Amino acid sequence: MRPPLMQFLWQRYRELISPAATLATEPLLDSATLDQLRLRAQSATRPPIAFQHTSAHQLLGEQLSYYRGRGLEFEENRKYQTGDEPRLINWRLYARTGELYSKVFNEERRPEVYLVADRRASMRFGTRGQLKAAQAAKIIATVLFQAQRQALAVGGIIINESVDWFAPVAANAASLDFLHSLALPCPPIPFDTPEPDLNAVFSMLLDRVPQGSHILCVSDFTDLDTDKSASLLHQLNQRHHVDAVLIRDPGEVELGAHGTLLLDDPGTDEPIRIDGRNPELRARYQQEVAQQQSRIASIFQMAGIPLEICSTEDETDNCVPGSHGRQ
Repeated sequence: MRPPLMQFLWQRYRELISPAATLATEPLLDSATLDQLRLRAQSATRPPIAFQHTSAHQLLGEQLSYYRGRGLEFEENRKYQTGDEPRLINWRLYARTGELYSKVFNEERRPEVYLVADRRASMRFGTRGQLKAAQAAKIIATVLFQAQRQALAVGGIIINESVDWFAPVAANAASLDFLHSLALPCPPIPFDTPEPDLNAVFSMLLDRVPQGSHILCVSDFTDLDTDKSASLLHQLNQRHHVDAVLIRDPGEVELGAHGTLLLDDPGTDEPIRIDGRNPELRARYQQEVAQQQSRIASIFQMAGIPLEICSTEDETDNCVPGSHGRQ
């Protein structure tokens, strides 16, 4: 689902009303920015990345899992079976019942972090010195460095004209491919270019991510729908710890009094003329934006997922989930 027509055209217009035309040729993250984000993540005092559900991951770690074995969390006593380790025999229970029982424990596993970065057309917009996609990339990189600090494997999805999947890896060097793709420039995407929708990404996460993971989605979420998106997000939230950050630009929130704007019309070769000094037009635009934001917020509320709202003007540290004390 596209955003309201007026807002959609505003997002796609770059040459005259925003610096995005020049920003589009620059990497979203340079080496100096990455170093700065890494240092901040390593010294941050925010709570560690949270995991709310029992883990189904394979690597041994500290998170309670479904697997039974040599963990620290006692599960049950079961009758002794040939091959059970003698040290796991419950001798006190044997003294009471005269039957051999073995203690069964849940093994602790190391869960994974999955980061979803939206770089589609509506994220390639900015009026305050950076694109929405750049702010998203900074948030994603910050959480990636925080996960590395906790020795967690990190994978994820980067959404461009296609969906690029990155398998989780624990080594710092192995995350370079993800960071490189995250930092690539974001030139404008032609109107007629088909784009993946977020519902397909949510379905992929449900199919491929082991239960008990931490998932962070950073997008403007303009194509969410009340029915399917809310259901998929609810299923994700039942299996994982899910965080969401909505990125918006001040130029989207309010139609400024810029005089006459010439906006590209995706349906014709003729531009659309919009008088930004018209108070009724500005009021209508602001009403559409408010309705859209309310719809998106209600979808996450139905799914039980807290939604952070972040502007391209905000400090990145204040946009990272957990920066305000919420886990």
